[in-house]
Amino acid sequence: LSSVPSTSSASLSDDPSASSSISIPSTICTSSTSIVFVGDSSCGKSTLIQSFLKPTVTAKEAPKPTIALDYNFARRTSNGVKSVANIWEVGGDLVEPKLIEIGITKGNFAVSTVIIVVDLSKPQNVLSSLLRSFEAVEDIATKRTSELKAVNVNLLNELRDFNALSFKDHVDVQKIKPLDIPVFIIANKFDLFQKSIKPAERRMILQILRFVSHVFGAGIMSVSNVSNDSTAKDAYRSLLTNLCFNVPIKPIYEISNDKFLYITKGQDSFSNIFTDSKATSSNDSKVRLLSEVDMDKLLTAKGITRDCWNRLSAHMVSIFGEPDPLTGSGEGIGIGRTELGQVESGITTEDEKANMNPFPEPEIDDVRALKDAELLRYIQDVQRKEEMLIKLNASSNNAGK
Repeated sequence: LSSVPSTSSASLSDDPSASSSISIPSTICTSSTSIVFVGDSSCGKSTLIQSFLKPTVTAKEAPKPTIALDYNFARRTSNGVKSVANIWEVGGDLVEPKLIEIGITKGNFAVSTVIIVVDLSKPQNVLSSLLRSFEAVEDIATKRTSELKAVNVNLLNELRDFNALSFKDHVDVQKIKPLDIPVFIIANKFDLFQKSIKPAERRMILQILRFVSHVFGAGIMSVSNVSNDSTAKDAYRSLLTNLCFNVPIKPIYEISNDKFLYITKGQDSFSNIFTDSKATSSNDSKVRLLSEVDMDKLLTAKGITRDCWNRLSAHMVSIFGEPDPLTGSGEGIGIGRTELGQVESGITTEDEKANMNPFPEPEIDDVRALKDAELLRYIQDVQRKEEMLIKLNASSNNAGK
């Protein structure tokens, strides 16, 4: 917590190729956005951020692990208007999920996006990592929507209407519950995934990724830290540019069990995921996830049943083993969903923590309280720096008029 967030900038040109029939409402567009990267330790978040900010620079060594939180920014000038994207990286395995609140505030919620990075080279962690991340994002989204509803319910309704456009008239619209904040999944280390995982198992993992992405109304893209595929590199950089600077993303549905995966939100369906010939070409029943009969039972109009999540989790464990333990204690967070949008056990309350610790240690508790106070000061300091950067950018825009 004592480390100071790094700050770097990148000048990015416009991406004229990006187009969509869905236009972002003018009340939502601003000259400042917030992008928050979350994911397991060593999944490649720092490398992905730097490959976007400094695409021509080749790193000679792996970046140091991010402690707590890291901050970068990117700037772009379009039609004489300067825009800034605040890019946050939450380090570790989300053992301190409240750090997400630094990058997603009540003031910038309408222009925030979360990018969940998963490590495909560790298939045993894919499902648990995704659910842990989505739970943390859902918690902060629920908190921010409550705050926004109290001060500007019209903006909240407009934001929700905009986010729902991608699923208008969708066949699964009654079964999915998209979050109130845009989310994109980056399936990283695809090159290692191809080399180390059997084809049938690769298909199953991609089904899992697509399923979770579709359930929560997210988009998904596969990338590699080290890739000679210029198409994948350009697609990733274009995606980040669009997310950072509120450029509409055109609908894309590109799937391949052995090459590139890129699906924007609203373009997939449960039928395509589980019954499409490309996804179920294996005759090995061991890696088959859900049949059409299973889909009718487990994917209901009320959401995804608890039995569905349990079955998928058990299936992954039976093939790849138990997920790796978190690098931190993970105290205060749990995964266990009943129906979609409901958390069986989430962030623990103070009373629950007290009940879990009937034998307090005064010296240890005092140190923890001190560290919590340091974290609060750190959060406040980072937020002040972000506000100063936004004001500086606004002043620069006004001076140029």
